[in-house]
Amino acid sequence: MKKVLAASTVVAVAGSFAATANAAEYTVKSGDTLWAISQQYGTSVANIKAENNLTSNLILPKQVLKINEKTVKAAPHDTTLYHIVAGDTLGKIAAQFNVTVADLKAWNNLASDLIIAGKTLKVSAQQAPVKTYQAPAQQAPVKTYQAPAQPAPVKTYQAPAQPAPVKTYQAPAQPAPVKTYQAPAQQAPKAATTQTSAASYATNSSVDAHLKLIMQRESGGNPRAVNPAGYYGLFQFSPSTWAAVGGTGNPADASVEEQWKRARILYTQYGAQHWSTAY
Repeated sequence: MKKVLAASTVVAVAGSFAATANAAEYTVKSGDTLWAISQQYGTSVANIKAENNLTSNLILPKQVLKINEKTVKAAPHDTTLYHIVAGDTLGKIAAQFNVTVADLKAWNNLASDLIIAGKTLKVSAQQAPVKTYQAPAQQAPVKTYQAPAQPAPVKTYQAPAQPAPVKTYQAPAQPAPVKTYQAPAQQAPKAATTQTSAASYATNSSVDAHLKLIMQRESGGNPRAVNPAGYYGLFQFSPSTWAAVGGTGNPADASVEEQWKRARILYTQYGAQHWSTAY
């Protein structure tokens, strides 16, 4: 339990003097410091430490401290504090210490003339607080948004325009020339003998009678007749037809008898239609 101090005034005067104060006890609360307690009771940290045999500034909650129990010796021009009591005004205190109200307000950072009983006032210029330079708070740097770098555009290769193809005129295919049959030139009388000889192989059968007519129409009875269209001999066999009826080699090179033989086979199988429907 804290004992209330009687109101007292401590005045600094030229020369040294001794001043005594009423003893009190103070129970330390959470957050207290020796300096705050010394300011509350108008004493000094050194006095409180001496009165309580403290070797450091460490104090603990619920710890009981003795305040102003011993005589304090003040030095000339020492700091002067005044403990405010009920009924005090700045004007009365200024007159008591031969200072101005403006001085008291400046030394104690007061914005008005309001003071509160139980508080202390600095009543000397030597008690004015030492002003320490406090650097202005650094402003947080303004973060500017920086858009991500745009990737370089991809250059695409564009092939040069192809010239339109030149259309070349292509003449229509010429139809193959129509090969007309040209009868072999009439041979000398000797050839007639050959024709007669070729016809002599014919028999009196109806097949041979027809073949004789075909022979005259196809080769004129010439066993070596050659048609530029690809037909050979008495009956103008094509190589494929000649081979189909068992012939070998060139029909025009075969004997007259062989040519008649192959003609009879062809006529027997297919009739005269192989040569012409006119027969």
